[in-house]
Amino acid sequence: MKRGRILGLAAAISLAAGGTIVWAQADDDGTFAGALWEEIAGLRLVGDDALGAVPYAREGQAHGETLVTLQSTVTINGVTGAVLVKRSYGEGATRDGIIAHPNDNLENVTVMFQREAGYDPANGDWFWAMYAPDGMVGAMDGMTMAGRVGMCSGCHAAAPGGDYIFLHDGLPAR
Repeated sequence: MKRGRILGLAAAISLAAGGTIVWAQADDDGTFAGALWEEIAGLRLVGDDALGAVPYAREGQAHGETLVTLQSTVTINGVTGAVLVKRSYGEGATRDGIIAHPNDNLENVTVMFQREAGYDPANGDWFWAMYAPDGMVGAMDGMTMAGRVGMCSGCHAAAPGGDYIFLHDGLPAR
């Protein structure tokens, strides 16, 4: 699998259209995304001492073919909500290798955090972010990949159960 494909379907579309991917921090969404990264790093969901978990394969999946997904509840700036962390692995990643060394071949990390009711009611109140492995927030064609990201909510709106989560229907739909 090619490295650019791991960056996700949206990145692949952008690259195909001549766009570029830039890792950057920006504005209020970037600041919130930074606080979110710090919290999930503290829980060892990401970072150099990230918890290991069993990877799974998802061919044709927007986030890449080899993934680890973790879920927890966190509080960011006084807002408590569910968080899903998806670590996407690149070419050469193997199940045993990822279990032994969770940061080897890590391409990017995408995160869903369900904010307070009213944050984005049309999209389940989810805050979306894409990070480089070092925690820098992604940007695509000048748009910060954090906050109300239409390409994320647009895809996840099709998840069964109305909760924007494809892996399970464990959260009530908003």
